[in-house]
This record gives sequence, C-alpha cells and structure tokens, in this order.
Amino acid sequence: MSADGWPTGVGGNTDPTAMSATECQNLWLALMQSNAPTVATSGDTTDYTVTASGSVCTYEYNLNGGTDNIQYDADSGEVIRVIN
Repeated sequence: MSADGWPTGVGGNTDPTAMSATECQNLWLALMQSNAPTVATSGDTTDYTVTASGSVCTYEYNLNGGTDNIQYDADSGEVIRVIN
C-alpha cells in the first residue's frame, strides 16, 4: 500500500510512482476474483495486456481489436475506463 492507502503491488512496493507492468499484473491478479479476465505483460492471447508508466497501470483490452482500456493510478487511487 502507498502512504495514502492505495494498492501498489503484492511484493512490498510502497512507492506508487514506481509501478512496473509486473507489479500491475500481480495487483490485478490479487484484487480480482478467481474467474476474472486474464492479464499479461505482453502478447495478445489474454483478455488484457498491462503496461505501466510512473504511477499509472494501463490494462488494454485485447478481444475487440480496439483501444479500450482501464487505467489505475496508484498515486491517487483513480480508476478510469476508456471506451472507444
């Protein structure tokens, strides 16, 4: 958890500005239920592909060929859904 109480990973990371794609993937897996959509750090055979930039995890939806995504900001706790 960050100092403000937002999830930042499962491996002990407490710095929301240092999120990695692997941290974001592990966070997804820890927070979602067992039948949640699949996520990976590369490839397009899963439901979502995750990338990270600073404090923002971006989960890009792979199954419709578009640019839909979910963004999670570990610094503010904000979740944004982008549907195109």
